[in-house]
Amino acid sequence: MREKLEEALRSGRKRRGSLAREFIDYIIQRVLTPQRLKEAIEGDLDLTELAFNHMHLSNPMVLPILKIFGRVYWREIEDYLSDAQRIYSILIEKPEYRSILDNPRARKYLNRQLEKLYNEFYRVIWL
Repeated sequence: MREKLEEALRSGRKRRGSLAREFIDYIIQRVLTPQRLKEAIEGDLDLTELAFNHMHLSNPMVLPILKIFGRVYWREIEDYLSDAQRIYSILIEKPEYRSILDNPRARKYLNRQLEKLYNEFYRVIWL
């Protein structure tokens, strides 16, 4: 994870506008597989905890880079995390996610988890 964040910072402004989306795609590939999403919804699991633990975001070697990355790209990150419909649209680009998320319980779960993710990223990055 540290390498991915460092790579994003090195790329600088030339890729600005797509980095938040690339980061989200990376998280989806690495953490939020269709099976994990289904299990998370069924078990009402905390995606924030899953993401931070699985990707080692609280690791002392990763956390400083995450803070820098988050501060540099906060507007993009905030735009995504504060727009549940946008994240839903990204997820359902793949049919295997659509079948999991195509019900009121799953949508409510996704909304709640995005709010938690936003709050945790804000806390880690700015406080």
